Amino acid sequence: DGKKLCAKVDFQCSSDDGREYAVINVKMLDGEGIFVSDADDILRLKPHNCSIISVGNGNPLSHTPAKADWVRLFNGCTQVILQKEQGQDAELAAECKRTENITVNF
Repeated sequence: DGKKLCAKVDFQCSSDDGREYAVINVKMLDGEGIFVSDADDILRLKPHNCSIISVGNGNPLSHTPAKADWVRLFNGCTQVILQKEQGQDAELAAECKRTENITVNF
């Protein structure tokens, strides 16, 4: 049906002890690149050289655990907070049944 995921590193920071963190925003787009505000697909998350600190979609009624390897889109969006392993390039892969999988590097 032409939908695709779009992921972007929204924010990166380092703590005083050298730990690095990233906030990744994920949203669903249609085949023409237009935001799909009613998408509610489940994403399977696969981090590499990083760990998931938290996932969230902004839905106040969501029962998704705050720390999980999956999250459901809400109003077409979700957010993942990651901790990067020191000195490593990291990536997050997101898999969805209705779209191609995506990977974001940071």
